[in-house]
Amino acid sequence: MKIGITGVPGSGKTTLAKLLSKAFNYPLINVKHIVKKYKLGNEVDLKRLEKIIKLPKNCIIESHLLIDMNLKLDIMIVLHKSPKELEDVYKKRKYDNEKIAENIAAELQDYFFLKRKSWKKIFHIDTTSTKPKDLLIKTLSYIILNKQDVIDYSKELIDYALKQKI
Repeated sequence: MKIGITGVPGSGKTTLAKLLSKAFNYPLINVKHIVKKYKLGNEVDLKRLEKIIKLPKNCIIESHLLIDMNLKLDIMIVLHKSPKELEDVYKKRKYDNEKIAENIAAELQDYFFLKRKSWKKIFHIDTTSTKPKDLLIKTLSYIILNKQDVIDYSKELIDYALKQKI
């Protein structure tokens, strides 16, 4: 089974990918490491990246770039986190204001829903205030039960727009 994990930076992709990789005993493919290894730079040529990536029969692959790639995956997990928690994460990571605004806007506009592809199964999971172990349990149960979270940041979108004077 090929499982992809995507979401905005800070949503928990790497954490969940490591946990699932261990739980399933699948190899973990971190796209960020491939981009660095092949020196693909900040503006990644996704077609070239797709040619470089060779997915084994069973694997976990994670990146915010997956949503724009055409990889054959059995399951796509889209992680979401409240804009407030994302802002806190980005400040700790010392992102500049433009990068913070860009990533929060992507979450608020639900970029990952808008860009959806026809994967066999897609699970939207809210990671807000969720500890790693609980996220693993939630994810595994959602896969088994074919369930997902309803993500609605409409109030946060209005609050953010007013704060940013959009």
